[in-house]
Amino acid sequence: MIYLLAFLCSGSVCLLSQIVFDNTKFTPGHITTFLVGIGAVLSSLGLYEKIISICGGGATILITNFSHLLIKGMVIGLFHGRMEFGPRALGNRSIIADSRLPQMQEKLNI
Repeated sequence: MIYLLAFLCSGSVCLLSQIVFDNTKFTPGHITTFLVGIGAVLSSLGLYEKIISICGGGATILITNFSHLLIKGMVIGLFHGRMEFGPRALGNRSIIADSRLPQMQEKLNI
């Protein structure tokens, strides 16, 4: 049952995004930004945790969970394409964190 609930929650977000994309002039970038903003608002109001408890893993889809994790003080790493190796290599990688948190500099400069 939990798998069905997770599928329905994440699927409904994808379905609504596709309907908005098909019926408006919004680009995928606009819709992505809107979903990240929704995740931030739900997290600040304390509603995102309740949605996670109801939907389980379906609520933790990357696009809405992205801002929720940042608000909670997590560090997010994004990888695109090939990777480089070495102490100074950052090709195709991004490290994203909330710089407003006082402990974030210590967390990033381990």
